[in-house]
Amino acid sequence: MAFEINYVIGNLETYFRQDEMNVLFFYAKDINLNLTKKMNYLLDKKTTYMIGNNISTDGFDSDDDLPAYFNVGDIQNVIQFITSQLIPAMQNESVNMDGKYGGTISSLINNINNYDSGDIAFMLYVSLDYVPVEMSYYISKANEIKDLLQTSLNLNTPILVSYTD
Repeated sequence: MAFEINYVIGNLETYFRQDEMNVLFFYAKDINLNLTKKMNYLLDKKTTYMIGNNISTDGFDSDDDLPAYFNVGDIQNVIQFITSQLIPAMQNESVNMDGKYGGTISSLINNINNYDSGDIAFMLYVSLDYVPVEMSYYISKANEIKDLLQTSLNLNTPILVSYTD
């Protein structure tokens, strides 16, 4: 089931759909896998980072609202990645996401769902039969992510994350 990831930092509240985030991450991983994984950690509950780094999650309930992973250096690096690599790469594309990955929405989704990162904390999956494919849509999402991370950095506070089915 697709779900929304809700974010609160300071007086900024927003959400992203998990399926759409996974499309963006799938694209971004080809530019820089390490920074894409860090972006994933920074936008998910800190338990995801803990699992990915073999840190015990005892005492945490993933059903609760939890802060995201927070590391100033990683936030700065991911903001720089979004600004100087990810967005320019998407702006330079001559095709949309579906065109880049097989020509149809179903081929895009199959490519994502069959991707094996080898990392339990970085699993990409699209559960719906439709996701937006327009590159401009994902450029807008990348800018929203950058703004969200910049607010977290400015406030020196982790983003609060919750999930909605």
